[in-house]
Amino acid sequence: MKLTLLEMVQDIASSMVSDNVNAVSGTGSTEEGTIIAGFIKTTYYEILDRDTWAFLSKTMPLDPLSDTAHPNYLKVPDGVHNVNSVMYDNSEDGIPKMRDVQYLEPEEFIRYLYNNRPVDTAVTETVTELSGIKLLIRNDRFPKFYTSFDDIYLVFDSYHSDFDTTLQQSKSLATAQKLPAWSMVDTFIPELPSTMFSMLLSEAKNACFQYLRQTQTPTDAKRAYRHSSHARHAAKRVNDRQPRRGFGRPR
Repeated sequence: MKLTLLEMVQDIASSMVSDNVNAVSGTGSTEEGTIIAGFIKTTYYEILDRDTWAFLSKTMPLDPLSDTAHPNYLKVPDGVHNVNSVMYDNSEDGIPKMRDVQYLEPEEFIRYLYNNRPVDTAVTETVTELSGIKLLIRNDRFPKFYTSFDDIYLVFDSYHSDFDTTLQQSKSLATAQKLPAWSMVDTFIPELPSTMFSMLLSEAKNACFQYLRQTQTPTDAKRAYRHSSHARHAAKRVNDRQPRRGFGRPR
């Protein structure tokens, strides 16, 4: 069952025999209730950081740079935690043809650019990577490979100058894990499967007892551990074996 932020705060406050909490903030709130809400938020993002949860997976375009000095760049959208896959439209006739772009580790990507393919000077450009590395990219074909040197920008091996001066946001498609926003209001419901709310509540309650009462609740600690193990399976409705690409983003 899904719970509002106020309902979770009231549950924890009741367990701690605290004053009645009628609101998360403003009239009806208490200092301890506000602190409890903060612990719930912290616990929520700690849970999200533990795994590449399927319920966070979103399909989205990548952000453009529109920078002719870096025509082979696109940017990871703000709030994205992991980029799982990237596709790019290879259409030459206006009919969309989305094709997978393969991820390479930075060292492998550089090795590919310099050693693993013939260099045709007629269609090769030298792009200075933002860190100062010189990259030899092609300007006569759509991208086949990409990497990231900083977990912010995606760097591709090529772009097609016959169609665009830079890689286009409208032609990109990424599957990514996007961190949800948090709101400190009574009716806010965290983005979480209903099967995981017990884990969130148990872990937040355990943290509140430790920090506010300097005690531990063995029952809630056991519940948190049990829910954590169960949630990894229950939260994922479609199982896959695809590798995940991590892009840590500040909240």
